[in-house]
Amino acid sequence: MTNIIINLFAPKHNQIIMDSRAPLWFNGSMNLNKPLCILAFVGIVLYLAINMIATGSEPGDPEASAAEADTPLLSKAEMAEAAVKYVQEQTQAPLSSPQTFVTFETHKSFSGYLQQRRLDDDYESQFGDRYPIDYFKVDVRDPSTRTHYTIDLNMKNGDVTGWSRLGAPSRAHAGMSDVAALYLQKHGYDLRQFQLDSPDNRLAGRVVFSDVKPAVGESRLQFFVDVADGEVVGFHTAFSVPNSFTSWFKKQNKTASLLTSINLYGTVLLGLLAIVLVIIRARQIRFAQGALIALVFLVVYTINNMNAYPAVRAGQADDAGNISFTAYIVFIQIVTVSLAVLLYFNLLSGERMWRSRGLPAWPRWRDADFGRSVWHAMGRGYLLCLFLVGLQQLIFFIAETKFHVWAVNDAADSPYNMYNPYIFPTMAWAAAISEEGAYRLFGIALFLKLVRFRFLAVLLPSILWALGHTEYAIYPVYTRLIEVTLLGLVFGYAFLKYGFLTALFAHASMDSVLMGLSMWSISTWPGLFLGFIYIVSPFVVAWVIYRLHSRRQLRRQRPPLPPHLPEAP
Repeated sequence: MTNIIINLFAPKHNQIIMDSRAPLWFNGSMNLNKPLCILAFVGIVLYLAINMIATGSEPGDPEASAAEADTPLLSKAEMAEAAVKYVQEQTQAPLSSPQTFVTFETHKSFSGYLQQRRLDDDYESQFGDRYPIDYFKVDVRDPSTRTHYTIDLNMKNGDVTGWSRLGAPSRAHAGMSDVAALYLQKHGYDLRQFQLDSPDNRLAGRVVFSDVKPAVGESRLQFFVDVADGEVVGFHTAFSVPNSFTSWFKKQNKTASLLTSINLYGTVLLGLLAIVLVIIRARQIRFAQGALIALVFLVVYTINNMNAYPAVRAGQADDAGNISFTAYIVFIQIVTVSLAVLLYFNLLSGERMWRSRGLPAWPRWRDADFGRSVWHAMGRGYLLCLFLVGLQQLIFFIAETKFHVWAVNDAADSPYNMYNPYIFPTMAWAAAISEEGAYRLFGIALFLKLVRFRFLAVLLPSILWALGHTEYAIYPVYTRLIEVTLLGLVFGYAFLKYGFLTALFAHASMDSVLMGLSMWSISTWPGLFLGFIYIVSPFVVAWVIYRLHSRRQLRRQRPPLPPHLPEAP
């Protein structure tokens, strides 16, 4: 790492190497490519050492630890079946054609409070089994009887923890509190331990009971009972969160949104500048260059947009219609197409800017050594990946142990809110293609012209890239800004030293390895198998390209057949 920083700062090395054809393991004289092997070895040592130190949890990665906090013991189909059964018990009538939709939900703010105050163990020992933070919500509809319920289910055992009958009128009326109190007593709650709060101003017709004494830290257990026309139409449990934490948490999320907006505007600005430069240099642009890469990004991202539809449902109100969901999906797809177009121009303009320096950003298919270059880029990418994974683990480990960085689940990003979580790791390629194209290929070239100092030319786009990762559920929000910026410096080094393909494979390999390991945490045979597939996917992609290009070269180099000679008379 020291050599990387020195190399970026050193004035006597202002030339950029960018040798995309540098060998994978050995050079022409069979000397070991020591720098990359040393970095890979350092990364492996860091990863294993942190694994040994951080026993009992996923080392150094608070985001992964939060994501694996609760693993459901029942499938979504079983959850849906349990919800339908409960609705039938409520209505005391069978449903003729029930329609169900399962989403993952979490009490994010309360989870954050527990993490910040180190109260999670206390909470789990007292309330974790009965009042879970993470749960499944099942939307149950029966069009024939106009029945519409949402049922909250414990992820661990399928017990019902809350429910709502949708479509009932929401209005306050006399006697609500008595109806709510009777419901709680009927279900075995001792009201002597609870006090009646004023009705929730956010929802008329709701009665709130709070624990007399704080249950965990300053947090109190609360019951929310919805009453309409003299009957209970909803029941939910939650824990209050102190105002001091709520205010801090909102500021953190607001800051994260601001930083993400800066990233969005900066990325769009980069794309617009790339379009302008392409227009100016249109006669010198190879417009076919980069088109396939941008298309791969668009296809992968589109598939994952469709796969994340349950996450969209989780973020909407319970009574939201299908039109609002469809409109949101269409909007997201328009954004995705726009990003693909901007990426295409980033690739065009970036390739042109590096070619004007006499440095081809990446080889072309028609080049004789294209397949070999891709194969070697994959190998260098894996070596850098090992170092990057170890470095990231070290950063998170220091952040957790020295600065008390913590993470919570986020329903919007949870693999449980995907039709098929096994598809999600393909996003490793979409992220690698778009981010390396925008922030390394084009970003570094642009900033080299603006600041003319190589370290700043790598640092500035790395910071812009890092800003886009601050809305991940890791707190304080500046944590990912620092972590991703440091990783960006390494990606910048890889790009300047070996070219775009190496940076691309290093990024894709890192994300594929991390996502593959997360698949292994599911502990099912499909998860173990697909986790392995994703870890080796960069190798497979490079091997396929190498073989296809080698066959093409053999066909081109095959000598022509001799002309047909006429038969002798």
